[in-house]
Amino acid sequence: MRRFEFQLQTALEWRAARLKEEEAKLVRLRLERDNLLRLRADIEKAAGENLKIIPMRDARITGCELGLLAECGRSTKSRLQKLAAQLRDCDSRIGQQTRVVMEADRQEQLLEDLKRDQFAEWNYELNRETEATAGELFLARWSQSTGKPD
Repeated sequence: MRRFEFQLQTALEWRAARLKEEEAKLVRLRLERDNLLRLRADIEKAAGENLKIIPMRDARITGCELGLLAECGRSTKSRLQKLAAQLRDCDSRIGQQTRVVMEADRQEQLLEDLKRDQFAEWNYELNRETEATAGELFLARWSQSTGKPD
């Protein structure tokens, strides 16, 4: 009997490669999100440090310095708003890419299931052929040992 050959092996390999590509894109998006979260934490920490300046300096803070601190606060608020929008966008892209990965995985799995089913069928046929050949060999040997013609 011929050896097992899955006729859609090239398609299966292509789908596996596509799945890996899509998973890599998802990993990059998650890293981008992690970087945005780290940046937001750094900005919030720096803003907190700026707020500590006023109590530490007591009455020795000038109007110019207060103006700079106020501008810094406005700038921080604006930057945090932009970061929040970037995070929402990134989360949206992560959700979309997750769906793409799930679909790519489903399509690869369909071919894997088909391959497994075809292999099981091929294996069943091989076993049937082997049993038939073994039966014929047994009958041939038995008829030779008994001296009866075929």
